[in-house]
Amino acid sequence: PHPLLSCTHQHFCQIAPMSELVTRFYARFLTHDSPGIIGKLGTCFGNYNVSLESVVQTGQRENLAEIVIVTHDVREGNFRDAIADINSQEIVDSIPSILRVL
Repeated sequence: PHPLLSCTHQHFCQIAPMSELVTRFYARFLTHDSPGIIGKLGTCFGNYNVSLESVVQTGQRENLAEIVIVTHDVREGNFRDAIADINSQEIVDSIPSILRVL
């Protein structure tokens, strides 16, 4: 291969799997407005070592409460596992938005 068109240092590092990425997340949940929902969310996140920076219930939309969370830095794998657990327990009606926060 031509030295200007190839990389000779590819053995120096490897691309890490996305599950190992450490970042913050923003997530928006829609759920029925009932006692204990925020507590259940916090417990699920805590079970996967996801620390929450903020939790805000912003109001209601179409008879559903809107809850927005922002995490501290967390492994993406832990965050995704917590989201899967939340979905499996049917704690929330839907999760319209999940964004990585830089």
